Amino acid sequence: MITNIFLLIFGIILLGALIFSVWMLWGFFHYGAPLVSTSKKTAQKMVELAAIHPGKTIYDLGCGVGAILFEVAKNSSGDVKCFGYDLVRPAIWFARIKNFFLKKNIQFYSQDFFTANLSDADVIFCYLFPKVIDKIYTEKWAELPTGCRIISHGFPFTSLQPTHVVQVGKDKIYVYEK
Repeated sequence: MITNIFLLIFGIILLGALIFSVWMLWGFFHYGAPLVSTSKKTAQKMVELAAIHPGKTIYDLGCGVGAILFEVAKNSSGDVKCFGYDLVRPAIWFARIKNFFLKKNIQFYSQDFFTANLSDADVIFCYLFPKVIDKIYTEKWAELPTGCRIISHGFPFTSLQPTHVVQVGKDKIYVYEK
């Protein structure tokens, strides 16, 4: 009896790990980027560089578990709308559960951010590979409003000149403004 319960629990854990791995692989092959979290120190610097004020609309493309958006919500005083997009559903579920308990003004979507309307974006955060960043420029740049800031962790846009490049430990942060 105890052996059967142990095997059932082990099977459920194994199935959950398999489902999570498949979603991670799908996200990797779809976007060309794995689920990698931004360190707390780098997230804090990215939020500082964004200079977010009340009433702003913030997007995190490839948000994972929402580390940057939770940092935004923690450090912003006032009404800031935050939206996170990622294809890895377990990461989005985790972010939604955390958001439920923290009661922050963040919405998380398990969908392709290339289908999202970013025309109201004041700040966009991303930690994506160059191929995806270049695709953002090609497909989304025209839609972004003047003054929109893009804060990219790790990889620059090849078609744009950053207004700032900041080193945080081994990480580089690139700041762009339309």
